[in-house]
Amino acid sequence: MTKVSNTSRNPFIIKAFLTRQGIGAASSARAAVIALTNKELLLEEARAYQLYDRFFALYLCR
Repeated sequence: MTKVSNTSRNPFIIKAFLTRQGIGAASSARAAVIALTNKELLLEEARAYQLYDRFFALYLCR
C-alpha cells in the first residue's frame, strides 16, 4: 500500500507541495481526502494516509 505522510503542518511547505503537484487549494485537497476516506479508498492510520487499492495507487502515480 502507498503511504502519504501527514506530519508536516508548515503552511509554506504545504502550499509549495500543492503548487508543485498541480493541486488546487488546500481545502479542495482536504475535501478529496475526506471523500476518499469515506469511500474507504484511503485509510488513515498513525498520522499517515494509505491507499487501499494498489492498482488505484499505480493509476494515480501515472
